[in-house]
Amino acid sequence: MSGVRDLSIRLKVILVAVIGVMGFLVVIWANFNYYLDTNAQLSHLKTTEYPVLGGAHELEIALADIERTYESSFLESDKDTLEEGRQLVLLTKSGIEELQRISPKLSDRLEKLSKHFDEYSKSIDSYTQDFIEGKLDVDITFEAFEQVSHKRSLYERDLRAFTETLGYDFGDAIQGMQDKGIIAVQREMAIGSVLIVSIIFVAYILVRDILLAINKAVSVADEIAKGNLDIKISNLRDDETGRLMHALRTMRNRLKEQRQSDEVRANNQMRITQLNDAMRGDLSLERLSQKVLSCMASELNVLVGRLFEVDGDTLNYVSGYAFDASNGEKNNFKFGESLVGQCAVDKSVMADSYTHSEPTRPY
Repeated sequence: MSGVRDLSIRLKVILVAVIGVMGFLVVIWANFNYYLDTNAQLSHLKTTEYPVLGGAHELEIALADIERTYESSFLESDKDTLEEGRQLVLLTKSGIEELQRISPKLSDRLEKLSKHFDEYSKSIDSYTQDFIEGKLDVDITFEAFEQVSHKRSLYERDLRAFTETLGYDFGDAIQGMQDKGIIAVQREMAIGSVLIVSIIFVAYILVRDILLAINKAVSVADEIAKGNLDIKISNLRDDETGRLMHALRTMRNRLKEQRQSDEVRANNQMRITQLNDAMRGDLSLERLSQKVLSCMASELNVLVGRLFEVDGDTLNYVSGYAFDASNGEKNNFKFGESLVGQCAVDKSVMADSYTHSEPTRPY
């Protein structure tokens, strides 16, 4: 997550867009698969299920036509009508063979159906022809008719069962497509819901992270504007808000340095002013030295001070600060003599401490 936080705002927006596009592609992929599956099922229904079901209904119609034609031939003793019936029988057989070609998986049931139809067609054809030619004995007429009726019943029963099964299968196929359609819609709704929730969640996290960083930057800027240059600026990131915080920290440091520089300049100016005030007027060397020492003592935080005048290679005491010249201490020093003379030779500051409780004595 820290890696995502360090991404630029533009990359974060691109990340949200990529998630949205990926989700959209998933939805399209699901729809495309459903389209392919549905198209395959419709093609199967169009090329197999529907023609077979229509052919079964045509066989039922053909059975009624065959029965009516043979009955008419029987009653009229007309051989031409008998030939028409035989042509209908051939068309029916051709129809059964066509169904076997369309749907090979129904071959066993169609072969059984074809067998019963052959038995029925031969029986009714023989019965009608014998009756027309006068070969049918009156005593066996009813017996022969019963055999024809029995074989017709077997064929009609198988044909009806076959047609009902096809109807159920066709209905189940349609229902299956409807169920798959409902499942596809539910799946798309679920994918869409997950996609929307994911985009909202990611966008919320990224926007919240950006707003928190911006609010922090605004808070830091407000503190700097109020003059608080000691505010801590940390946890810099690599995105735009991180660069903004880095710029604020640089500005704070520069303002801090500027403030310190201004304070030093003001202090120096104040010291110069105080020194100028002390040196103002027509003063003797001793009096001038005393005022200068007083100003310098307060700035250097010393308790005692002395000022010497260079005379050749000799340092002569001129004036002192909190110093009693009559206390017996030596007031004249040669260059290199004691610490005072050594300071004059080295032109540097020396200091020593008598004890840890006593102040430092500069020379």
